[in-house]
Amino acid sequence: MTLQADSAELQRQYGDTQRLVQRKSLHAKYGRGDWYPWLRGQVPLAADMRVADIGCGTGQLWGALAGQWPPSLAVQLLDRSPAMVAAALAQAAALRPRGVVGDAMRLPLRDASIDAALAVHMLYHLPDPHAGVRELRRIVRPGAAVLAVLNGRDNMRQLAQLVAGVAGGPDRDPSTLRLDAEAGARLFAMHFAQVRVARFDDVLVCTDPEDVMAYLQSLPLPPQAHASALRQAVEAAFAHGDGALRIDKDVRAIVATA
Repeated sequence: MTLQADSAELQRQYGDTQRLVQRKSLHAKYGRGDWYPWLRGQVPLAADMRVADIGCGTGQLWGALAGQWPPSLAVQLLDRSPAMVAAALAQAAALRPRGVVGDAMRLPLRDASIDAALAVHMLYHLPDPHAGVRELRRIVRPGAAVLAVLNGRDNMRQLAQLVAGVAGGPDRDPSTLRLDAEAGARLFAMHFAQVRVARFDDVLVCTDPEDVMAYLQSLPLPPQAHASALRQAVEAAFAHGDGALRIDKDVRAIVATA
């Protein structure tokens, strides 16, 4: 698997919501089912707080927990993709959020204007993740928290190994090649007074090879990862696992307090 931070690849991956929704569906079908409540519990949000969701994607967090948010949250949803912002606005419609198309390395937000910020599975997409962390620190007020989510090096290693066996390349989660959870925590420690890391462990026991194929085909795979060879590798993995493929997740929430 590969991950590129160039604008052309990001546009292909996130210019519309299809690929991201496809990837999320694997986790929704086979995951333990409490990802969004767990994530929500990492940072306390109270009525009237100003919250910025940076790199909001489809905004599924807001829709999954609709009706559970404190009243009068002032939510801003920012993404570089207009399609993602539109989807997130629909998910969070009950909160009447503000949608912003913008760059996470140059946030169109005032200094110290935010009470809590989210940066979920997005910092590794930036050409300069350090600039993204600096911007998060700039926009939050003293004492405010930032909740970032990054992957550990062993996240979904079984899939990375499967692709590497077909096309070569690294046998680890491609997002961690740019920024893994350990390096991310160190970045936040450079700019925030306190940093806490919580780990979300989950195992996807996939029983339908087509679900895994759909997930893989949504990724920015190397050109030598031909679909026929991938399918053979997936089918072999399922046969080896007696009709199932186990995929271990290693996801970390980094809570940084200014």
